[in-house]
Amino acid sequence: MNMFEWQGQATESASKRLAHFVRTTREDWLEKCPKAEVASETRSIMDQVSECIRVNRRFTAMLEGCEVVPDDTVWTDPEEACSLLADSASRLAAVIAKQDDSVLGKIFDLSFGQFPGAAVISIPAWNMIYHAGQVNYVQRLYGDIEFHRPPM
Repeated sequence: MNMFEWQGQATESASKRLAHFVRTTREDWLEKCPKAEVASETRSIMDQVSECIRVNRRFTAMLEGCEVVPDDTVWTDPEEACSLLADSASRLAAVIAKQDDSVLGKIFDLSFGQFPGAAVISIPAWNMIYHAGQVNYVQRLYGDIEFHRPPM
């Protein structure tokens, strides 16, 4: 297994862990936005999963050299969103696995700056891991103190 295949597997694995946390969250909590003591713009679990689907699709397009089509879709059905998350991660993983060393130094324009391909192939996985942690945090905020350990 080479580094690109490994990163592809890590991307798919991150999507499975995020989906696991979504599926172990009470349905009535999925679209709640946690309240903060100060004015803030918190996001619901479904907002976060939707972001991950969109990021995976955007990065797939970038790595394939295709036009990135703006998308602000927010899915509300958790099973549909988890299925789309898995599909988007699987497609991205396949594209990452096909890369070669030339992508590592290539510069990509992202909405938050310019990044080398070495970062671009890893950002979607850490984005999903970050959001898996946020979903777990929301579970705890609303009283679910069980850690729903994802299968390895």
